[in-house]
Amino acid sequence: MKVTIGKYPKKSDKERKVSIRIDPWDTWSMDSTLALIVVPMLKQLRATKHGTPMDAFEEEWHQITQSKEFFAEKKSGPLHKKAKRLEKEGLKRWDDILGKMIWSFEQANKHWDNPKLIGDKDYWARVQEGIDLFAKHYFDLWD
Repeated sequence: MKVTIGKYPKKSDKERKVSIRIDPWDTWSMDSTLALIVVPMLKQLRATKHGTPMDAFEEEWHQITQSKEFFAEKKSGPLHKKAKRLEKEGLKRWDDILGKMIWSFEQANKHWDNPKLIGDKDYWARVQEGIDLFAKHYFDLWD
């Protein structure tokens, strides 16, 4: 496999330069190949992210931050303090979700043939949870 993905162009009428060559062995165990790419990308996203998906925040945060009382209140008021606490929880929740994804994709190349883990339903359920979170949040994986 050889992949070259250029920067986004400054002008919107230009296309991003992309060159991808897939070799036959890249699809022999495609799950493993993709995991090798996904893990460092998820780690970089977690380290440099500038946003968090809205569904990482609880409904109460949405209700508070969209209320008339919130906008009328001083930034040091009780609604702002509660919203800030709920925001921190949402940010932590997103970090935890990214951590679960990273862990699951790391497992794809570490223990897939470990005889002790092959029949461990709890282990594989945990691996699947991270993969499911990746699918669920696929369109949230941006910086």
